[in-house]
Order: sequence, then structure tokens, then C-alpha cells
Amino acid sequence: MKNLNKYIKKELKKLENSFVKTPESRQELEEFGELEKGNGRNALLMQMAVQFGYKIAMEEINENFTSDENL
Repeated sequence: MKNLNKYIKKELKKLENSFVKTPESRQELEEFGELEKGNGRNALLMQMAVQFGYKIAMEEINENFTSDENL
């Protein structure tokens, strides 16, 4: 479990140094998505991006921590 915590901290640090700002909260992301009021596509695209990001995170964790040597 210690390796998993170390891995997550390392990956979060990468987001801090990203070219594109990573929102600090879901609220900040939603506020950004509301820049064009009345455009329902923004909300849909935002939710798709959140879910895709979560999917990628789970795939990375699965790929890096499913073998016995990483646990």
C-alpha cells in the first residue's frame, strides 16, 4: 500500500506542473464549464472529461499495481 500512496503522490505532482491548469475542485471545473451560459454541451463534455480522467487513473493504477511485486 505504501507503493500505491507514493505512486499517487508522484502522479498528482505531475498535474501541478502541467501546461494546462488542473482545477483544484469540482466546483472550479463546473464554473469553467459555465462560461457559455445555456450551452448544455459544456456540461456534458465536462462530465465526459471527468469520467475519462477517472477511467485513465484506474487503468494506470491497475497496470502499475496488479502484480504481486508492487503490492
